Amino acid sequence: MQPEELLAEAHALAQSLLMNSPEAMRAVKELLVGHSRNQIDEEIEDAISANAHHRSSEDFREGVRAFLAHRRPDWPSMHTKV
Repeated sequence: MQPEELLAEAHALAQSLLMNSPEAMRAVKELLVGHSRNQIDEEIEDAISANAHHRSSEDFREGVRAFLAHRRPDWPSMHTKV
C-alpha cells in the first residue's frame, strides 16, 4: 500500500467498525486496554529488575565514583574478556 492510500484505507476501516455493535466494540476495547496494561506492567517489572541488577554492577559503582570525582569513568567491563 502506498502512503497516499493510507488515509482512505483508515477511513474505510473506521466506517466498517462503526457498523459493528457498540457493545461488542466496547468489550473489545476493554479487552485490548486490559491486555496492554498487563503487558506494560510486566515490562515495567522487567525494567525494574534490570535496573536493580545493573545498579549492583561494578560499572555502575565506577560511574558513580567518577561522577562524584568529576572525572571520566574507567569502566571495569572494558578490561574483562568476553
